Amino acid sequence: VQGRLMLIASVAILPLAVVCGFALNALLQAQDAQTRASTLGVARAVATAVDSELRLTIAALDALALTEPLSARTPQELEAARKLAAAVRRSHPEWVALLLAAPDGGVLFNTERDLTGTANRVVDPDSLAQVMRSGRPAVGAMLPGAQGQLAFAVRVPVQRDGDTRHVLTAAVLPEAITAVLRRQ
Repeated sequence: VQGRLMLIASVAILPLAVVCGFALNALLQAQDAQTRASTLGVARAVATAVDSELRLTIAALDALALTEPLSARTPQELEAARKLAAAVRRSHPEWVALLLAAPDGGVLFNTERDLTGTANRVVDPDSLAQVMRSGRPAVGAMLPGAQGQLAFAVRVPVQRDGDTRHVLTAAVLPEAITAVLRRQ
């Protein structure tokens, strides 16, 4: 008798257990889908914020590149361009320095240091070459600069009469992107 009662109870509980298993599986799948959607939304928001920050930097550099002093050719004109760039750099604490580079990668000025007696070459020649090839802005890799501080290059062409004469570069601290991520 007791064995039959156990069998009847088991047969009655088995469908309930199967239904609970399917319900739990459906709940887990719904939770997984919600987590994926939420993660994707956060990733899109972060990507949009980082893209906006880079676009603002590029816009500021483009505006500076259009000024007449940036088409400098003589040492006096280069000094005037450096002073203008230094004034702009002071309004962007997330920038380590502004540099003006020749198409061959030689640094014509750096707003934060004197170039006499130093190796005056850009740290990331690949992004410089990309700007020279495309005539469009480029973002370089994060590398240590001449002073050993990590930064990434945001470069824009300085064009006159359709030719890229120089490349203007903002060396941007990684903290600029970290701040964007914190705001998200």
